[in-house]
This record gives sequence, structure tokens and C-alpha cells, in this order.
Amino acid sequence: MLYSSKGAYINGTFLQTPWNYYGLIDWMGHQERAGIYETTPDVVNATITLAAGSALPLYCPTNNCMYIVNTSADNVSVMNCASNTVIATIATGALSRPSGLAYCPTNNCMYILNYGAALDGSQPGTISVIDCASNLITATINCYAGPQVITYCPTNNFMYVAIYFANGGINYVQVIDPNLNVVINQIVVGLAPSGICYVPFNNNIYVTNQTAGTVSVISPLTDTVTSTIVLIADLVTYTPGALQYCPTNNCLYIINYATNNIYVLNLITAAQSLVTVGANPYDVQYCPTNNYIYVANQTPSTVTIINADGNTVFKTVNVGTGPSGIGWCPTRNIMYVANNGSGNLSAIQCGE
Repeated sequence: MLYSSKGAYINGTFLQTPWNYYGLIDWMGHQERAGIYETTPDVVNATITLAAGSALPLYCPTNNCMYIVNTSADNVSVMNCASNTVIATIATGALSRPSGLAYCPTNNCMYILNYGAALDGSQPGTISVIDCASNLITATINCYAGPQVITYCPTNNFMYVAIYFANGGINYVQVIDPNLNVVINQIVVGLAPSGICYVPFNNNIYVTNQTAGTVSVISPLTDTVTSTIVLIADLVTYTPGALQYCPTNNCLYIINYATNNIYVLNLITAAQSLVTVGANPYDVQYCPTNNYIYVANQTPSTVTIINADGNTVFKTVNVGTGPSGIGWCPTRNIMYVANNGSGNLSAIQCGE
């Protein structure tokens, strides 16, 4: 599967979900899995206690576990999806402030971004590499200050890390070779990159630039920016962040934290539109079993569910305090929402 904070690949098959996840869905969006409801769909059916500052969950297909970064606790929780129980806690170091993660299928490792104690970019960041077979950290990679988000590209087997802070006045995406676990390249993007997503439809990597209000399009064939998309004005400001690809309509869904809107960017026509969600949307995820988009809204502590057929709001679900990340588990067809304020996961059973 493809493994980023947004999607997955299995034997060449793309399973789209967040940051690139794991539903059994092919590149054209054809549903391959047969599922059943465990409980009433699109409601919270369980709450799992975690550590302080739970930020972002990501599914691992080799052990059927969710890996959740706990920013305030400086660790990563490993939760067994079959039982909804935490089976391991992995320390990432004092004041490491883990903030993002992505899975690499070729070495079965989770790559954990450690933002670091300094919030002004004065200290370099690191990336902890966790072996999913042993749940041990097997390598640490040095990177620029403020590693924000990360994704895996299956066409070249590289990891792409968006660096939030400027280095020498320039913002970069750093490229990691998982065979060597070292930074091998860096790509200049826009100001304050804060979201990243691989799209199999056109084999491009999309990077949202928060301060610039743009999206940089990177070709993994050359590791260069081939175009820059200017987003439409959204009320008073541009603050594009996390983004998710939907394979059934070839659109990107991009959160705007400063408002209560989601950008919808059509990758075929280049048309842009807005969908109103809750205040301060923070993360977004696609579910292939129902073709819905799930948006975590921090301030009202809700998840907005958008029907990708027509881009209309289907439902709003109450979750824990301050949801900051969302990830899909294909074996149970559940969206797990990491609630930063309450230190727990809300499990939403997805419909089909």
C-alpha cells in the first residue's frame, strides 16, 4: 500500500485515504473490498485513550495497527485495530515533538517527523525510522528545522518531507532515499509548506504553501517543480494546509485552517471551488467504501463528512476535543480521529 499521512499502495494498487491510505481501491477508484457495518455507520462507536497531544494516525498494513504521533508526550502509540488497544509506546526523544508520519512499503518502516523543541526554526529537525516488525527505532535522519509533513512516492521509492521553516530565506521539500535513510535532494517550493500528497493519476506530488496561498506541483521523475497553482481568495486569507486526493473525481481537497472552508481543486479542468465545513479544519481523509471525504475541525471538535459526488455536506459528527488528524483502517472500515485536546481517538464506523 501507499503510505503517507494519506494513501497506500499494494502490489501496484493505490489505496487512497490521507494523507494516502489503505482501502482496497484501484487507481480508477474501483471498489475491491466487500465490507459490512460493525455498528451504525458514520457515528462514533468507540473512544480509545492515548497520550497527551495525539496528533495524527496512520495505518500499517503488515501488522494491522494504527501508529499515532503524540506531540506533547514525545512518543508514538501503536494501536491494534482488531482490539482497539495500544500494544506499544515508542519514545522519540525528549522535546522531539513528533508531528507527522508516513509509511514506506519497501522496508516496512514508519517515518516519524520530529519538529523539535524550538518553534522558531532555530534548531534542526530529525526523522525517526520505526521498524514496524519490531516497533523499534532503527535509524535517525537529520533534516532542516520544522519538518511538517511527509509522503511516499511509489514510482521512485523516495520519501518527500515538506520543511515549514525557511532555510537561508528559501523553503524546501527534502527528498529521502529509504534504502540509505539519508537526504539526497531538496526542492525549492513556496513559503511555509504545510501539506503534501502523492497523486497516482498524474504521478505528481502536490505541496500546499501556507503563507504563499499556492500549491507547488513536483514531478518525481525530475524532482523539480513543474507548475505552481494559485488558490482562489478565501475570505480574508490563504492558509492552505493538509490535502487529500479523491480518485473518483480526480480532485484535491485542501483544508484552509484560518476559515471554515475546504478548497476543491479539479486536476483535470483546474477549476476551484469551496465547501463550507467546521471552524479551523485541520486534516482531511478519503474513504473508498462510501466515496466520502472526512474533515477534522479543531475548534468545534467535529468531523464534517462530504459526499464527493457533488461535494455536498452529508453529515457532521461530534468527536473528542481538538481533532488534529484522521486516518482510515481498511480492515474495519473505520476512520480514527486523533483528538489533540482530549488525548484520545474517536472511532467512526464508515458507511458503504
